[in-house]
Amino acid sequence: IDKIPYASLVTARFAIVVAVLSGFAAFIVATRVPPSAWLAWFALVGPGVLSSCIDARTTFLPKVLAHISWLIAGIGVGWHALAIRSYLPILVSTLGVLVLGGFFWAVWKISRGIGFGDVRLMVTIGAISGLSDPQLLATAVMAGTVLGAAWGIAHRVAGWNGPFPDGPGLLMGPFAALLIQPFLAA
Repeated sequence: IDKIPYASLVTARFAIVVAVLSGFAAFIVATRVPPSAWLAWFALVGPGVLSSCIDARTTFLPKVLAHISWLIAGIGVGWHALAIRSYLPILVSTLGVLVLGGFFWAVWKISRGIGFGDVRLMVTIGAISGLSDPQLLATAVMAGTVLGAAWGIAHRVAGWNGPFPDGPGLLMGPFAALLIQPFLAA
């Protein structure tokens, strides 16, 4: 596969798409997540959205953005734990990283059906989605998987062959989970 240079993506249209999607994601977080956890969620709202937009255009998730997401997520989880004076968010977030990151690593290792960038993305998603509620983590994974499958089907129906980007669908999972979570609790 010939890799599209990331520098070629720097256009006004691409910047507008990233800004609109990040704004929508930030709105969802601001209305569904306690303020003490906003910094942790910024790992998905900022570098996560940018990374997924790059993936949508290139089928590659940049490693440097994954590392930035991990750093922001780690600091944000620590901040949230301090704010609520509990180590529980750190424990639950760590379990989310191990379970989700470990599962996707195993899928990558065994099948090579996904790229390693997807494994890196799921580490961040596991850390953040599990931050407040294990049910949110499960819902995020299910929603991301369904949205990713729909994304893949749309690519095939549109006649695109070759690899398709999993990142956008996977990233939509946590935000979709935030939107549907109140209906699941009822």
